[in-house]
Amino acid sequence: MSELAAWVARLRAKDGTLFSADPEVAAAAAAYLGWVDLALPDPTLMAWLAGLDAGGATDIVVVGMGGSSLGALAVRDALGTPVRLHILDSTHPAEVQRVLALDPATTRYVIASKSGSTAEVDAALAALWARCEGDGSRFVAVTDPGSALERRATEEGWAAIGRGVPSVGGRFSVLSVFGLLPLALAGLDFASFRSGGALPDAEWEAAAAMGLAWAERVKAGDDVMIVRAPGRFYGIALWLEQLVAESTGKQGTGLYPVAVRDDACEALVLEGRGGDQLGRYAPQTPAELGALFMVFQVATAACGSALGVNPFDQPNVQLAKDMARLQITRLEKGEVLASSLPVATLDEVRAAAEGAGYVAILAYVAETAAHDATLRAWQAELGTVAPCSLGYGPRYLHSTGQYHKGGPRHGLHVLVVDEGAAEVPIPERGYGFADLMRAQAYGDEAALINADRRVLRVRISNLGRGFSCFQEK
Repeated sequence: MSELAAWVARLRAKDGTLFSADPEVAAAAAAYLGWVDLALPDPTLMAWLAGLDAGGATDIVVVGMGGSSLGALAVRDALGTPVRLHILDSTHPAEVQRVLALDPATTRYVIASKSGSTAEVDAALAALWARCEGDGSRFVAVTDPGSALERRATEEGWAAIGRGVPSVGGRFSVLSVFGLLPLALAGLDFASFRSGGALPDAEWEAAAAMGLAWAERVKAGDDVMIVRAPGRFYGIALWLEQLVAESTGKQGTGLYPVAVRDDACEALVLEGRGGDQLGRYAPQTPAELGALFMVFQVATAACGSALGVNPFDQPNVQLAKDMARLQITRLEKGEVLASSLPVATLDEVRAAAEGAGYVAILAYVAETAAHDATLRAWQAELGTVAPCSLGYGPRYLHSTGQYHKGGPRHGLHVLVVDEGAAEVPIPERGYGFADLMRAQAYGDEAALINADRRVLRVRISNLGRGFSCFQEK
């Protein structure tokens, strides 16, 4: 047996010592290796999913953060779905209002949270529950057994409850019920998607070799991977961004994938910092896409192993949550939230980007076509100076946010917050979605500063006509 084959055999046997010689860390890693079995036959799960009734819905809404929603987003964009599939992974009032505007009579809401207590999901659920006047038949839960969400869904008679596998972390859950249930309700061939993840032995080894090569590049100083994708495959790029950044970006090391929408591409293309091509993928069927997801998961595990980190934890994510909670406490006391940073000009941002290992635009704005075009133009401009990512908040907190605070200290983080967003109240709370969004933005600002990272703040009115509808306060 080759050394690579032996490594794969240990991974499939859930050997946590691949990731650390420390018994405690190895045990923690082993506890989250359930994903290696997700493509194995599971007739009970497949039959249950096949029996789900969308209740005549014309629209399916997935409410979830990070791994609870990015997989569904990626599959929807790459393959399309017979029933319209919407993703709500934002606290911006305009994004919430977009979903609230759907007709509850023809909409089914998938509330997805592994822990059952995700702040963004809880807030959105409160608004949607009020919109549906407490009609549990419009709701489906996807959560781990024993969570508060499972208990609530049971007590309130929700239409269905999909129970996750506790040994599968969120970003590795796309082939689990978290990824499959929304696809089943939306009419996609979820069975072929899952079975595609059953890789032949040679593909397991090739995927591991790819991840080991990624790690060697990081050790040699090339710690950025550009992920170019046309619109159809851009969701896969966002999913890969979370998978790799959150898995490897810790202990001062890691690989930073930068998703770039490039409609001149016909495939998903991976490139090194210098533009050398590392891979090209164009999945056309559910099975091909399921296989690609598993390949990337194996590669990410191998990369983490070679870098000496546990790919299945996210030690720096909690800091931003704690800081946001402090901001919310201030709101509850009647205080007005504000940034601690002065406003930077675009020229100052460009100057600061010189010599940066990467630039991250952190945009707490509505994801409209006009805003997106403006931000992408700015991403492209800054990308001529340093690799530049674009993350919408709070989505990125559950994705690249771990790398920003746990990876190398050579990034520049540029915060853009819609200070003038029209408020949408959160039922039974003393604050609304705009307040929550700002609490998350300024909480992450504080977390980045606490982690000794460079942060600048830009007014959205400075970014161009795409933001002319906003008035700064």
